Amino acid sequence: MLFTIPENVASIGEYALSHCSSLQAIHIPNSVSSIGNHCFYLSGLNSIEIPSSISRILPSTFQNCNYLTSVSLPRSITSIGSSAFYNCISLPTISLPNTVTSIGDGAFGSCNKMPNFTIPYGVTSIGSSAFSSCSSMQSIFIPESITSIGSSAFSSCTQLKSVVIPPKVTSIQSSTFYNCPNLINVTIPDSVTSIGSSAFQGCKNLTSLKIPDNVTSIGSYAFSNCVNLVSITLPKKLTSLQYRAFDGCSSLLSIVIPDGVTTLGEYTFRGCTNLHSVTLPENLNTIYYYTFYQCNNLTSIVIPGNVRRI
Repeated sequence: MLFTIPENVASIGEYALSHCSSLQAIHIPNSVSSIGNHCFYLSGLNSIEIPSSISRILPSTFQNCNYLTSVSLPRSITSIGSSAFYNCISLPTISLPNTVTSIGDGAFGSCNKMPNFTIPYGVTSIGSSAFSSCSSMQSIFIPESITSIGSSAFSSCTQLKSVVIPPKVTSIQSSTFYNCPNLINVTIPDSVTSIGSSAFQGCKNLTSLKIPDNVTSIGSYAFSNCVNLVSITLPKKLTSLQYRAFDGCSSLLSIVIPDGVTTLGEYTFRGCTNLHSVTLPENLNTIYYYTFYQCNNLTSIVIPGNVRRI
């Protein structure tokens, strides 16, 4: 069914056409300046052309539009709201205009048909879970204008192979690349100072990673179950290495803990079954329980004299 909005209509309200399962296409005139939240939620919409009178795609506007295959956005669009296209499982591609500056939380989450995505220059922030569970996505271009990437932004992008994080980003937040089992190449810029909990957990094909010199903290489970991670160099400025950071990294061969680390959390290297060499810093004072549990090939380790608790 084609639905035509009359020329004198100025706005379309929230949920106006949601659950309209027979709606396949719609004509929206330039007189419309706003389209409400959830407007097309769970509708049968196949394609849509947004008029240039619209400046924002509001939250959940097209959420769960399972049959949506084509979207045309004008250059007037400046932001993509949270969950705007969430779970549009048939949408194979979408081109964002260069006028867009922000992508909201969950904006394109679970868009399973997208093999690649280009974020335009001008976008400064990517929301939490913005592309989570985009299970067909193999590559994504992230421009240098990006300053922040939200937690779980690319979690469970199970086909994602390579990512270059731009130089203005200062933190890899929690679960950013959680469960990206085919991720083999990640470039982290020198601007990054922290790696959050579960940031790379379950990245099973990641074999090596260069952590920038300015990183001071690595969160819990950050590299947990990276089962093919053979080598990683921890930066000299590192002061915090949280529990289970390398839990289950069964291919890791050796590790040198920097001088700034004073505490090793519980289960930090649990299940690192091929770990045979560990260098501990002189300033280390606490080794919590099960830190090296199931490190079956670790035959010797020198405990520094400052350690007061094991």
